[in-house]
Amino acid sequence: MKKLLQYAIVTSVLILVASSQAKIIVVNTVDNANFNSGVTNLVTAINLLTNADTISFNISGSGAHYIVTPVGGYPLVINLSNITINGYSQPGSSPNTHTILSANNANITVFLVSRNGELTDLTGISGYDKEGAVLPILGWTNVDIGGLGFLGINPGGIANDGDNMYAIAMGGNTPSQNVHIDGCRFGLDADNTSVYQFQKNIVSYGANIVGGYCDIGVSPGSANPRAQFNVFIGGYICTDLEGGANSIFHVSGNFYDVYPDGLHDFNIDGNT
Repeated sequence: MKKLLQYAIVTSVLILVASSQAKIIVVNTVDNANFNSGVTNLVTAINLLTNADTISFNISGSGAHYIVTPVGGYPLVINLSNITINGYSQPGSSPNTHTILSANNANITVFLVSRNGELTDLTGISGYDKEGAVLPILGWTNVDIGGLGFLGINPGGIANDGDNMYAIAMGGNTPSQNVHIDGCRFGLDADNTSVYQFQKNIVSYGANIVGGYCDIGVSPGSANPRAQFNVFIGGYICTDLEGGANSIFHVSGNFYDVYPDGLHDFNIDGNT
């Protein structure tokens, strides 16, 4: 009994230490060049990430908030675990509450914007060559990314095959495992009209690519599936997922080249 009690105490201490290290990093500005005291931009937030952390948002003002990708892209932080990036934490944001047979009424107010052509350079990463992404999650394990908008460089029309710009990139030298991307909007601005596409929205390439599961949209057995489906508008290839022997991709409950009203298709080739 004494030995069991000792084990229980040690386990409790370990759990307490792990939980005390986890933190919520609150992005409070769209200005990625502002590093003043009391200000946390997305560059700083990504640099501060350690295992079990959450990035949330509390940017002043109403309406959509556009976080422009800095020159050279965001810091390339590799091999994190238990990471959450929650766009719905921004006041005024709200997830979809309708079924997939109705309009998607999500209110996304935090947009990661690369209309300036800036990306995180993935050259030299296994599986990537002269390519870039707004948000690389290379080697990240147990990840949830939700409630964000992503805007690329291509205004309307079809994205070109040679653009090599992606919204989210997985894999690389070590596998990205157990990833959930839900309730996001790709290529479509807050006005539900303007389109700024990526060549590909979500990709996974590399030596080990993706292990475990990767859910894009509604997870199996979800308690709140309506909040989880994504809207994808445009892209030469919408998603390009290469998996390994232990990969399980689950893509469900999304709009592809259908506007959030559920009634109008995006004219993918740009022709009338």
